[in-house]
Amino acid sequence: MKHLRVGPITQIAMALALMACMLVLVASALLKVFGGGDDADERTRARRALADSIALYGAGLVQRGEVDALQTLLRDVVAREPRIESIVLRRASGGIVAQAGDAARAARPGGAADEAPDEADRGERIKVPLFAAKVHWGDLELAYRDARTGPLPGWLGDPTVTTALFVFIAGSLGFGLFMRRVLQHLDPAAAVPERVRVAFDTLVEGITILDGEGRIVLTNQAFRSLRADVDIRDGMALSSLSWHLVDPESDPLHPWARAMNASQIVTSVGMRVGEGDEARDVLVTCSPIRDGRGEVRGCLVSFADVTEVGRANTRLRGALSELERSRAEIEAKNLALQRAATRDPLTDCLNRRAFAEMGEPLLARALGPQGRPAAALLLDIDYFKSVNDRFGHAVGDRVIRTVAATLREEMRPGDLVARHGGEEFAVLMPDCAAGDAEVVADRVRRRIVERCLEHLSDLPALQVTVSVGVSDSTLGAPTLDGLLDQADTALYRAKRSGRNRVRVHDPAAAEAVAARTGADHTVGEI
Repeated sequence: MKHLRVGPITQIAMALALMACMLVLVASALLKVFGGGDDADERTRARRALADSIALYGAGLVQRGEVDALQTLLRDVVAREPRIESIVLRRASGGIVAQAGDAARAARPGGAADEAPDEADRGERIKVPLFAAKVHWGDLELAYRDARTGPLPGWLGDPTVTTALFVFIAGSLGFGLFMRRVLQHLDPAAAVPERVRVAFDTLVEGITILDGEGRIVLTNQAFRSLRADVDIRDGMALSSLSWHLVDPESDPLHPWARAMNASQIVTSVGMRVGEGDEARDVLVTCSPIRDGRGEVRGCLVSFADVTEVGRANTRLRGALSELERSRAEIEAKNLALQRAATRDPLTDCLNRRAFAEMGEPLLARALGPQGRPAAALLLDIDYFKSVNDRFGHAVGDRVIRTVAATLREEMRPGDLVARHGGEEFAVLMPDCAAGDAEVVADRVRRRIVERCLEHLSDLPALQVTVSVGVSDSTLGAPTLDGLLDQADTALYRAKRSGRNRVRVHDPAAAEAVAARTGADHTVGEI
C-alpha cells in the first residue's frame, strides 16, 4: 500500500496550528483566560444565595397557606433561569409541597449529602433545610443542569479543550491556504544569484526547473524564446502551454510528469509547442530532482530546438525524392535506349549486334575445359518473298511478328533469340547438345505452323512454314559466327530437302555440298 505523502506546506501549517493550540493551553493555565476554581466557587455561592432566598420566601407562603402562589413562583424562577433543571419544596416526611421543572428529577429525594462527591462539589443539586420553632419540617431542593453538558462528552466539553481543537483545525486550513498563496506568488528566482541566471541564459538549449507540482521555478532565455508570444511567468504550470506529442502513439502524459512519477530520467521525447507558423519542434529530456531523502521535489527539463533541423530534413527528403524520381526516369530512359539499341523494333527480339555481344561469352564458356555444349538454331521462313508479293508487306510483317512471338515463348528463359536477317532468326541455347536442340527445333517448327493458322485465320490461303538448321559447340566451330555458319549449312540442307523441316549440321555432308555448289549457299525461291 502506498504511503500517504504530506506536502511541506501542509506540514508547516499543522506545526503552526499546533503552536497556536499550545499558546491557548498555556494562556488558560497561567492567565485563567477561560476561568478556573474561583469562578466555580463564585457560581456555587450565587446559586446557594438564590436557593436561600427562594427558601425563605417560600416558607412564608407555606405558613400563610398560599401554596398556589408558591407554585407560580417556582415556575417563574425555572422559566427565567434555563440552567435550573428543577425546584422542589419537600416536607421532612418526603411529601412534595410544590415543584417546578423536571418532574422526574424533582421527585427523587435527597440532597448534596446523597449525591456523589464530585456531583455535590459541582453544585448541581442544592438543598436548603427549613425550620419552624427549631423543628426541621422540610427542605427546598434546586437541581442545576451540568455546566459541561453539551455536544462534546467528557473532557472534550471543557471550554479550553474545545477552543484548542477549533484553533488547531481552523489554523491548519487557514495557515495552509495562506502559505500556498504566498509561496505561489513569491519569486523563487530572487534567491538565485545573478551570475547563475546569466549562466542559464547563455545556454543554447531551453532549460526549465519545475517544482513538485509541475510549476515553473526558473527558466532561461532560450526556453522563453520558444514561446515569444506568451508571457511565461514563474509559478505557472508548464503543462498549460500548448504542447503536442510528435508521435501520437507514445505515452500521452507529459514527459516531465512521467519523469517525476517514475522517478527516472526521460530522454529525447519529440514534442511541438505553439500553433501554426509559430510552432517549434523540440526534443525534451527530463531529470527528476531529489532531496536528501531521495524524495522527488521537482524536475530539470531541457528543450533542444530542432525546428530548423526538421525543416532542413524535410527539404532534404524532398530533394532526395526528386532525385529518386529523376533517377527512375533516367533509368527508364536508359532501359528504353538500351532496349532500342539491342532489340529489333518489329519483333522485340535481339538484334544481330546484341546477339553477338551476349552470345560470345556464352560460347566461350561452353568451349572451356569444364564447359557444357551450346547449340545454335538458324530458322528461316519458307517462301517469304512470295508472301510479300501475294499479300503485301503488312501481312509479311504480321507473319514475322507471329513467328518471333512463338519462338520467344517456346525457348527457355536463358536462351538468346535474335532476328538475324529479314525473315531469318538465330537462337543460342546454352547447356544444350545438338540432339536436344533438334527436338526443340522440331517442336518450335510445328508450333509456328499452328500459331500462324490461329493468328492469320483471316488469310486462309496463306500457309506459313519454317526450315531450321542446328549445330552445337562440339562440331568444331571456334566462334559464334562459325557456329552460325554451321547452322546455316544445315539450314541449306533443310531447304534443299523440301523445306518445313529440321536438319543438324553434318561436316561430311557440308563438304559434299560445298564441292557441288562452291561457296554460294543462296537458296532460291521454289
